[in-house]
Amino acid sequence: MLTPNSQVIPNLEVLGLDAHDFKLTFLHCDLAESFGKLKKLYLGNFDDESVASLSGFLQRLNCLESLSFCGNSFKELFPYEQGHTWKQDLRGDTFLQNLQTLQVDRCHCLTILMPIAMAFKNLTTLDSWSCDGLVNVLACSAAKTLVNLTTMKIRDCKLVTEVIANEGDREEAIVFGQLKVLELYRLSCLTFFCSTNYSFKFPCLEQVIVSQCPKLKIFSQGVLSTPLLKRVQLSREDDPAYFWKEDLNSTIKQMFTDMVGFCSFEHLTLSQFPNLKEKLWNGQAPIDLFWNLKSLEVDNFSDMSSAIPSNVLCGFKNLEMLDVRSCESLEQVFDLTKVVKKFWA
Repeated sequence: MLTPNSQVIPNLEVLGLDAHDFKLTFLHCDLAESFGKLKKLYLGNFDDESVASLSGFLQRLNCLESLSFCGNSFKELFPYEQGHTWKQDLRGDTFLQNLQTLQVDRCHCLTILMPIAMAFKNLTTLDSWSCDGLVNVLACSAAKTLVNLTTMKIRDCKLVTEVIANEGDREEAIVFGQLKVLELYRLSCLTFFCSTNYSFKFPCLEQVIVSQCPKLKIFSQGVLSTPLLKRVQLSREDDPAYFWKEDLNSTIKQMFTDMVGFCSFEHLTLSQFPNLKEKLWNGQAPIDLFWNLKSLEVDNFSDMSSAIPSNVLCGFKNLEMLDVRSCESLEQVFDLTKVVKKFWA
């Protein structure tokens, strides 16, 4: 049991708190003032009722450098409505002023990480993954305050449509002056980094990973500057493939036109890409395009009578699951005629 008199607390640098394991009165006491050297904090299983109590606790952690949320069910990462007394503290210079790393994992009730400008001027790493309710990551005002952000990773968030929220048609200029690494990984609904006509400057951006984002059309609609960026990484592998076409917007646009964007896919629903099906069946796709594919769903092709050609099957080296459904005219799943002829030749 931790108490203000515990001798170990003044030197504590790493702490994990799970709301299932202690009473919330723990957070109401002045114990946080004893964590003078706390640098890393992990928080799990907090809900809307407990997050208000958590706010006062966080305000006292002046030396905190890394904050991780895991499996929480609250709707706001940092409550900012008028009913909460710490709304103004979020905008000031004292709230988590030394925070460098913010990680958010499996917080499914969040729809946006930062809906307002925060006081995180020293934040260097923002990492969010497996937040199934997340739609946007940052409001425009929040993005402008992250002046020292060097790494942003958004991964496995099923509903994210844009990283920067669309807040209307007003003109805005956003500068990510220190951002070097941007990773967009397995975001099945992502259509834009930002769909509004904002201008973006990334003077230090050197590494962009775009992998398994099948609906991504272009990066952004407005003026875009990435002077150091020369290629886009297509996977998270140790020896990844790269692609580049003039600039970042052109690269994103051409990734699926040239089909190279599919090389990192592990799961594919073919009905989402009807043009791809035609190219595959007609032998117009590179044979090694789907070597990473583990599951394939062939669905809703009512006019498909021919089976999966043998030359296509040869490209599915790592396929573990094949799901064929709603293909009413299909007479056979596999066409092995050419394979049999070649075997007996």
